[in-house]
Amino acid sequence: MPMIPSGVNLIDVRDLAALITAALQPGLGPRRLMAGGRFTPWADLVAMIERLRGAPIRRYPLPVQ
Repeated sequence: MPMIPSGVNLIDVRDLAALITAALQPGLGPRRLMAGGRFTPWADLVAMIERLRGAPIRRYPLPVQ
């Protein structure tokens, strides 16, 4: 896994489904809804995946430009 010192926003599919359902309710007019999720650093995400799969993942540090 290439490792950089940033991360990704993750959102639970149930939360996303609730947001989509709310957006489709008729008669409420135009709206802006935000589904930002939770920011997870790449290192934490890889560690979670390792725990779930029960095997290590090789990490390759990448330079930041």
